[in-house]
Amino acid sequence: MAFDPNSARLADDNKEFSAVAFDPASATEYIQNDQDGRTYGDVANDVLVSAKKGAVGFNQSLIGVADVLTGGRAGKIISDAGYNAEERSKLLELEYSSAQQEANRKVREADGFIDKTVAALQNPSVIATSVGESLPQMVGGAGVARGLIGAGAKIAPWAAGAIGEGAMATGSAAEGVRSESPDELLNAKGTAAALASGAGTAAFGAIGGKLAQKFGWADIDTLMAGGGTTGAIAGAAKKGFLRQVVESGVSEGVFEELPQSAQEQMWQNYATNKPITEGVGGAAAMGMLAGMAMGGFGGGYNAIAAKQQPAPVTPTDIINAPTVDDAIQKFVDASEADAIVADDLIQTSQQPPAGLI
Repeated sequence: MAFDPNSARLADDNKEFSAVAFDPASATEYIQNDQDGRTYGDVANDVLVSAKKGAVGFNQSLIGVADVLTGGRAGKIISDAGYNAEERSKLLELEYSSAQQEANRKVREADGFIDKTVAALQNPSVIATSVGESLPQMVGGAGVARGLIGAGAKIAPWAAGAIGEGAMATGSAAEGVRSESPDELLNAKGTAAALASGAGTAAFGAIGGKLAQKFGWADIDTLMAGGGTTGAIAGAAKKGFLRQVVESGVSEGVFEELPQSAQEQMWQNYATNKPITEGVGGAAAMGMLAGMAMGGFGGGYNAIAAKQQPAPVTPTDIINAPTVDDAIQKFVDASEADAIVADDLIQTSQQPPAGLI
């Protein structure tokens, strides 16, 4: 849309529509805002709405876990009391800025894996809000993982992270199915679908976490579970920042979130009597893109952490130490580093076989 500088905003408090009462210099900023369709205030609002939707999703997962244990009665009681997570999430959609709602519409209307991917890449804010909405559930899954490890469970951080992720996915699926049920309860079919969906999410999470550990990639779920960067530092130390971002992004997006999102949608369709493949391609695409964004962040964090780690102490360093005290200190540092590695090896050896995860 073209603008005439004489139509710029008022230069002072004069409210009369006279050419001399306007400041032509302000036209440029006005045009830019119109073309972007989003002001700084809109961005701040959209971030806040994403956080709110994420909190609702977190609540939905917790309610869903209770649904599995009570046949959906817990969710129905909460809904009858006035809190409906599904409806609340839909209402929050309307709180997004006009620009974000338009971007969401374009992506929502795209069908299939390719079209959905293209639409999301053309509207990257949708990927960003998707990540924002997922963060509280990721924190919840990490809480479950840390609880397992803190309770003394002999389990590797990547496996604990997968279990936590699966638990939150189970709850989300259960409440989603219950909310679409005519009687607002969760029947045996819905319960089985939710459990299977959560198990599938955990399985793919474990596969991705194990691959990340093997190849020295950062895994965001393992990091949040308390695994730290130890398992990936050795590999990251030999890689550049960009390579870490790309590898970790692909690992999280392609090996984990893509298949997780696809099978979650399939189980949701099964439980609600819809065609099994309905919306699967789109769900897989959005899961992949959001996963790549989250994984890339984890890879970047890991790359920075790797550079901050002290260089390993070698026998030559000890021999060439300027003083005896320095040599002793270097020997102690090397021993402590070996103890950390040994502890990691012990934890790995005590983890259950992959087939039992």
